[in-house]
Amino acid sequence: MKKTFLILSFIILFSSSRSFAQIRSSVWTRAYEQKWYEQIDSEIKPGLPDNAKREALTLYIIKRLKEELPGGIESVPVDSVNRLSMRIGKEYAYKHSNDFDTGLLPSLRPWTKDLENLLREVLLKDVSKENYKEQENLCNCTLSELKRIYPDSVMIPFPKDIIQKIAKDCINKVSKQLTPGKRLHKPD
Repeated sequence: MKKTFLILSFIILFSSSRSFAQIRSSVWTRAYEQKWYEQIDSEIKPGLPDNAKREALTLYIIKRLKEELPGGIESVPVDSVNRLSMRIGKEYAYKHSNDFDTGLLPSLRPWTKDLENLLREVLLKDVSKENYKEQENLCNCTLSELKRIYPDSVMIPFPKDIIQKIAKDCINKVSKQLTPGKRLHKPD
C-alpha cells in the first residue's frame, strides 16, 4: 500500500505541473533541452525541494520526453502532452516505489473526479481476476476513509501513519466480509 501512495504522489505532482504543455520548440537541441530542464526544475522545486531527487526526476522526464517526442513538443496536441506527462510520472513512480521517502513537500489537493479515478487506477493496478472483488472493496474503503479524513482536499503525499491506519482498518473490514478461511494480507 505504501508503494501505491508513493506512486500516486508522483502522478499528482506531474498532473499539476504546467511545464509539459507550456514549452514549445521544434528540435531537441542542447539549448532546448536546457530550457526544458530549467522549466521543469522550477515547476517541481516547490513540491520537491531535495536537489538530488529533483535532478534525478527532471533528467528522467527529459530522457523520456526525448524518446516519446523526437520531433519536439509541438508535434502533438497539448492534451496529448498532458497524458504523456501522467504516463511518465507513473513510470518514474513505479521505478522508485521502494523509496517511501519521496522528498515531496505535503500539500493539499482538492478532491476531483480525476483524482479519485487516478487513485482507483493505482489501487487496482495489477489485480488478478480472482481477487478483483476483494481489492475493489478495499479500494472503495480506502477512498471512503481518505474522504472522511480529508473531506474537501487530500494531503499529498499521504502521511505514512494515516495510510498505515487506513490500510489496516480497511483490510480488517474487507476481511470480515470474506468467506471464512479467506483473509487479506495485513500491511507492514
